[in-house]
Amino acid sequence: PSPSPSPCPVSFDALDCCAGAVGQQPEYVNCLMDFCASGRCIPPVDDPCRNVECPPGHKCVSGDCVVVDPEPCDRITCVTGECFRGVCFCPTGIRGMLCGECVQAGQVLDLQSQTCVPETPTNTTELCTVGQAYCVGDPHCVTLDGSRFDFMGQCEYTLLNTFCAGKVSTLVQVQQAPWPQANSTVSAVYAVAVREGGSSGDVVVVQSVVGSSPLLSVSVNDNELGAGSLGASTAFGQGSVLRSSDGLTAVVRLQSGIELTLWQRRSDGSHGVVDVAVKVVDASVACGCSEGLLGFLNTQASADFLRPLGSGYRNSSSLPVQLGEFASIPSVAVASTTVFGESWRTVAGSRLFGGSQPSGCSAS
Repeated sequence: PSPSPSPCPVSFDALDCCAGAVGQQPEYVNCLMDFCASGRCIPPVDDPCRNVECPPGHKCVSGDCVVVDPEPCDRITCVTGECFRGVCFCPTGIRGMLCGECVQAGQVLDLQSQTCVPETPTNTTELCTVGQAYCVGDPHCVTLDGSRFDFMGQCEYTLLNTFCAGKVSTLVQVQQAPWPQANSTVSAVYAVAVREGGSSGDVVVVQSVVGSSPLLSVSVNDNELGAGSLGASTAFGQGSVLRSSDGLTAVVRLQSGIELTLWQRRSDGSHGVVDVAVKVVDASVACGCSEGLLGFLNTQASADFLRPLGSGYRNSSSLPVQLGEFASIPSVAVASTTVFGESWRTVAGSRLFGGSQPSGCSAS
């Protein structure tokens, strides 16, 4: 029988002990109970890597040679954020193993800016079918998604601003002033201005004229339409204006598919008040990319009462806004709608109206 190797001193390394047994028949090394073969210590079970020689920078795993990862982040690509010891650390508002998901529902990750933006439906015509939004009387308003509120502002405000990527933009502003027949806390709309296509577009202003023969005055780029336009349609660069024969109603149709209907009240109690309705014929020009008093169109009434971030308006590469802190919809508290409405005052450089602002704009 083959002689058994001498017991391996406990203080020796198992590999050292096994190397001392080269040339003998494979036996268990006494000290660590490893199998000794050709100077190597291997477990006393069938090892698939037993006869596998791997090149430098590789190691044997289950019989295959694999690359040894010197740094775990070498094999991880974080969508956003940074990798540390094989883990992606996400920016605020983003989550997921690779930091590629938005925390807030209804938002998607914009890879270019690496921020979360409101999700725009792929088929906006189906997902954002709308009727009419409006502000009438003193003023009672309904948003594009159907939320109702009253707003007694006495300044100049953005009624609607659209900024969909690849679509022409539309900006609608209103002037509100105290209602003469009511107390000073009640206001109404007296003028509306609209522009389509950005700063190069034509500006149409419709305002009430109070007198013995009340009517709506209509001007395009400060050029007032004469009496010959009554009962007729007048074209301008981005659409047309249709005036009724009595001059009390005007319909502004824009190439984008947005349509404004305005009519002046003539009764003694509401003399000069202008009611305004906005219809979005093609929902794709406003779905997920609208703002102002008429709300953020996305079929979710809970997201209607949004306030702008900072001053100025957004554009196609900067989607809106942050949720205001408001009461439940549609019964919105008066104090909350005041905060919401006043946040949409026009800002310097964005006004469509000529001349001075209403006197109420001087109030804080």
